[in-house]
Amino acid sequence: MIAREQALPIQGFKGLDKSSPFTVPGHTRSLKNVFVREGRVISRGGVDFDATFSGVMSENIQALMPYISTAGAVTLLRIGPTKVEKSTGGAWTDITGTALTGATTDIPQWAMYRDVLYFTNYGQDRMRYWNGSGNTTEIATAPWAKSILSYYGFMFAFYVSTDGTTFEPRQGLY
Repeated sequence: MIAREQALPIQGFKGLDKSSPFTVPGHTRSLKNVFVREGRVISRGGVDFDATFSGVMSENIQALMPYISTAGAVTLLRIGPTKVEKSTGGAWTDITGTALTGATTDIPQWAMYRDVLYFTNYGQDRMRYWNGSGNTTEIATAPWAKSILSYYGFMFAFYVSTDGTTFEPRQGLY
């Protein structure tokens, strides 16, 4: 028989409640959305809910990408087949630069490395990056890649092409 889960209060616990964007943060005794690790209560982190998001993208949204700086600032980006937009105070601002040449069937992928967000739109364009300000920038020396990954200080590109047409499914570069 499966035992029922039981919530046990922590004697004298008080924390800051930011769970609702519609109220002024106050004290709470709730342990919702936290980790308890080595006797410390730590927030799970993430992107705060923004109740003022407005505006639709003029094309299908292919992915949402969080840009998280080492200082802890978070900016939400959305990518469509031909453009990239960032959230600015609830409104969306186009940061594409040169238009992308993607299609609605593309699967964008992204990775963060040293305060820079790198992304690819499934090999339709060369890899691009965004460093938290200005427009996205194409990396002219990078190969076309359908998949990217940041791991232990390296940026990997998989399923790559040197001409944007012929992709090697078993090849990865770093």
